[in-house]
Amino acid sequence: PTLSIAITSTAAGFGILSPSTSATATSTFSVINYTSYGYAVQITGKAPSSGAHTITPMTTTAIAQSGLEQFGINLVANTLPRSFGANPDNGQFGFGQVGLGPGDTKYSTPNEFRYVSGETIASAPKSSGQTNYTISYLVNTAGITPGGRYTSDQTLIVTGTY
Repeated sequence: PTLSIAITSTAAGFGILSPSTSATATSTFSVINYTSYGYAVQITGKAPSSGAHTITPMTTTAIAQSGLEQFGINLVANTLPRSFGANPDNGQFGFGQVGLGPGDTKYSTPNEFRYVSGETIASAPKSSGQTNYTISYLVNTAGITPGGRYTSDQTLIVTGTY
């Protein structure tokens, strides 16, 4: 069996954060898994922080709200707060999907975001050719959000299911 992941775009820069505008960014990765029963992709890490202040992660799936602190992701094409992101690209023989498949809408609803460290954000139910994923990131700040340089690291954990 073969399971491989490639991080194809890593730097998701938000620029200058403002309470009146949602900041967005994307990063991409791909997964291939042959001759196994599928895979699951989890994301772990903290929301963006500066010093002791951390932007509030969206622990329930919701829309972007300017002026309210929010950090969330999804893995689909969005039209709000602007057009960004992309749906998974399965190319030939790919069976990757957002979340755990049909019925799991935590990260698969356009224009709705969420971030819970440790959750499964993508999977394949069976052996799969390459699937390309785009993670759409959203950050909103409030008027009382402290200024500073905000940074964050996320880790993708890919586990084969055999």
